[in-house]
Amino acid sequence: MGFDRPNSTVTAAYLGIYNASLARVATTANLASTWTEEHRIGGSLTPYALTAPASLAAGGYYVAILIRGTGTSVPYLAAANWSGNATTSAARAVTTSGMYRWLQTSSTSLTTLPATLTLGGMVESTTCYWAAIG
Repeated sequence: MGFDRPNSTVTAAYLGIYNASLARVATTANLASTWTEEHRIGGSLTPYALTAPASLAAGGYYVAILIRGTGTSVPYLAAANWSGNATTSAARAVTTSGMYRWLQTSSTSLTTLPATLTLGGMVESTTCYWAAIG
């Protein structure tokens, strides 16, 4: 899979961090024009800076990924579809601390990462995208 940035239809691309209450604690700037072009088998790991430093206390957080575009000229992110098989690493029930493993918004109109999200606007997904906080 590759990403052809010059022919991209990406209009918005943000990464963010949300706490367990789904309040945004950090975000990147709009990465639409700077998303890394990629043509290698296996892709690459690409760091993206937050707009301001974030200090995270111990606890659970969600990494938010918003890429908005049309057609097939959008970045492909590493993902797995666990098809609900709990013996591997499938989507699992909410933890005792109230965290879900994988969530996706049902909204199709987001153009930025909102200050807060609601659990009612989410569905637990078995398509799992990979991200890390470093």
